[in-house]
Amino acid sequence: DPGTDPGTPPPPMDPAEPNDSTATASLLTVVDGRVQANGTVGDGEYFGADVDLYVINLWAGSEIRLDIDARSLATPSTLDSYLRLFDATGRQLARNDDSRGSLDSQLSFTVQVTGSYFIGVSSYGNSRYDPAVDGSGRSGRTTGDYLLTVDVDAPDRPSTMTTMGFPDEAPPTHVVELLRSAAFATMGAGGNSGGRWTLDRVR
Repeated sequence: DPGTDPGTPPPPMDPAEPNDSTATASLLTVVDGRVQANGTVGDGEYFGADVDLYVINLWAGSEIRLDIDARSLATPSTLDSYLRLFDATGRQLARNDDSRGSLDSQLSFTVQVTGSYFIGVSSYGNSRYDPAVDGSGRSGRTTGDYLLTVDVDAPDRPSTMTTMGFPDEAPPTHVVELLRSAAFATMGAGGNSGGRWTLDRVR
């Protein structure tokens, strides 16, 4: 009806939406120890119950630091953020509401197992959602823009050859190239005891 007030339209959807579950999480790629992402809580299908989930791949022994800037942005956001960190199964590892005397969130965590981890950004009041299920939370108390900063201190990876095969935590994307570039180059150094070559690789 042209005479009906349509009301206030919802905010424009962020390009990363939908990223409300682990299945649709936005991939973060760390460059020189840092990655940042801009987002908005409240721009998705679930409005106040909106959750932005990100996935990041980490080595065992890495220290990850997560920082939300919302109220501390140059133009302060209305978001009172809530930050959660999950392992690959969706089990919560760490969480934070407020930090440094502000309503912005921050947390640190040392990774024990190499693999994928999920970062959840939501509003205060929406802290018990299931990261595997879209829209499983409840409406938070605020909405607004934020900047997520992720800093990663990865452990030193030895550059020498090892003769222990591929450990369980080896990222699979590296295996093929490592075999091509390194395995045969050091067969002589690895030894041929009993007429059987050992398989070496670069770590």
